[in-house]
Amino acid sequence: MKSLLLGGSIALVLMVPACKKPATEVAVPAASAPESAAGKTTGESKLAPASEEAAQTKAGDRAQREGLALTLSSARNLFAARNIEATMTALDEVPEDFRSDPGFLTLRGACHVEKRDFKAALEDFKEAAKKKPGDPSIRFNVAEISFVLREWEEAIKGFQVLQSQGATKGEIGALVDFKLMLCEEGRGNAAEFERRAAENLTETDTLLAAYTKAAMEFRNGQQDEAKATLAEVDKNFPERSMRAPWYDTMIEFGYVPGK
Repeated sequence: MKSLLLGGSIALVLMVPACKKPATEVAVPAASAPESAAGKTTGESKLAPASEEAAQTKAGDRAQREGLALTLSSARNLFAARNIEATMTALDEVPEDFRSDPGFLTLRGACHVEKRDFKAALEDFKEAAKKKPGDPSIRFNVAEISFVLREWEEAIKGFQVLQSQGATKGEIGALVDFKLMLCEEGRGNAAEFERRAAENLTETDTLLAAYTKAAMEFRNGQQDEAKATLAEVDKNFPERSMRAPWYDTMIEFGYVPGK
């Protein structure tokens, strides 16, 4: 599960759409061996229309799937170039029958995030999760936008489901631990915040411990100390792409101002 930074402050995960629509199958019964030329002609005349209809249906479905794949591929390229309006225009061309595709919904939801329409984004991500409930990338997006909207209970539930599925490992797992800690502060559970913070601080020399320390300082009104901690993080972890999701989480929570 690879996170993709969107809009400068929201970490989401984009999935590759399946782009599939079930083809309509027309069953063609096997013909009995004809006893005469007339019988053979009769059998063929009955089967030919059904066979032709099945072939036409399959060809039509295949053409639609190929067209959808091209449209979504083009839309993803536009999105990668941050041309959001053009991406939305491309998605508008997707036939209604395919708009329940999880990949389509995820990409449209990401566009809503870029346009800062988080409620619309959450609707798309939740719908995608219904279509593909086992996909951790979609569940992460639902939890992440719930966090941004300060819907703490929903965010906690979403992140904990990911943890229970074993879908949060490495840096993404540490980031989820950090977000869960902040969720507890958001909903006013000081004891659980402090428990999680103490646990996070044991992960020495990590981004989790460093940003937890900064968050605790901001929480306690120690602005100068928190800023000094963030400056130290910049020095110890010079690769900005590593720090970005963490710093952006601080923006989302309100500890530091947006850019």
